[in-house]
Amino acid sequence: MYNAAGVADSNTATVTVQQTALSAPANLNAIMQTTTSVQVSWTGCAGAQHYEVCRRELGGVVHKVGESTTTAYTDNSAGPNTTYVYQVCASPGSGTACTSPLSNQDIATTMLFSSVSSNSPILLVHVTELLAAVNAVRAASPGSAGAPVTWEQILQGSPSQPVPTLHGPIYGENIMALRRTMDAALQTLLGITPPAYTDPTLPGSPRVRIKAIHVTELRSRAQ
Repeated sequence: MYNAAGVADSNTATVTVQQTALSAPANLNAIMQTTTSVQVSWTGCAGAQHYEVCRRELGGVVHKVGESTTTAYTDNSAGPNTTYVYQVCASPGSGTACTSPLSNQDIATTMLFSSVSSNSPILLVHVTELLAAVNAVRAASPGSAGAPVTWEQILQGSPSQPVPTLHGPIYGENIMALRRTMDAALQTLLGITPPAYTDPTLPGSPRVRIKAIHVTELRSRAQ
């Protein structure tokens, strides 16, 4: 401070620079490319200079896996047969932390499935892979919700609900049990209720024809 009497120091002034809060990125979509890579894309937000890509897996916490100045990112650090949960947030400047909330969540499971077509029979390998996919999704949740399950557990041990066997029939209740367990895992992991299935009811007896769509719908929930 300066006046006719001379010069004196004023009290220390503190200036706080408020960073602009950005809106959350939206419409995030994660898709397995290979068993060790996942493509993540989203809708950007105004004012973002870059985006931070976050991931969690195996019941762990959310952690940053990379950055992108576009609205897409390829995660090449994934491992096989694992369900990953992705989100992104937006930053207004280089070297600046995100100021937006996290986007919606989406999962990708790095698992290869055997071929299935509308004209081919549904085999033991197809439903065995579906049970593995269910357990991969469950493994992404913490605690007991992430524990693997067996056919006996999801079929509740009923003799009228037989475990699938090699060269044996695949019953409607086998698919229904997989649906119940998959949807419960997604509800726990993401807090979402998946859309309805084609043919919502598949009785175990009398026997019903298991179609390719019944298999691919379950696969799509993991992927």
